[in-house]
Amino acid sequence: MQDNKIKKIRKVDLEQLISENLSFIVYICVYFAGLIIGALLYKNICTKISSELFDNIFNSQANVFLDTFFSKLCIYLSVYMLTVLIGLCVIGYPTVCCVPFLCGLEIALKLSYFYNLYNFKGFGYSLLIIIPESSMFILVLIYAIKSAGEMRKNLMQ
Repeated sequence: MQDNKIKKIRKVDLEQLISENLSFIVYICVYFAGLIIGALLYKNICTKISSELFDNIFNSQANVFLDTFFSKLCIYLSVYMLTVLIGLCVIGYPTVCCVPFLCGLEIALKLSYFYNLYNFKGFGYSLLIIIPESSMFILVLIYAIKSAGEMRKNLMQ
């Protein structure tokens, strides 16, 4: 009898957890859809022209740490600010769902590029450098989307 009660409490807690965090779950699913589509897309467009294009984009010419750091910081802050501003708009809120998808697409293209170029070393590089950086950024971005949507709802009331 107590097992039944515990299962019922866990079920209610799980349902409540899902209902409270539904938007986070949706944005994470959209992000993973971008990852999957990006990996499939890279596999299909892997030609000499696209390889040269990815070489120019993903291999930074500057080996200076500060240059790379500040360029990535500027890119991440601009994406963050653009996402927050679009999220605050009533019209732009549906389009803000595309931002996690595009980030997932970009990350999947990076991971596929380094894996195809360097094989196991590229996989290790991705695990050490790209995945921690992108996972932190996407968590902050999803939280910003959620916060901007809540602020928009409060402003409209």
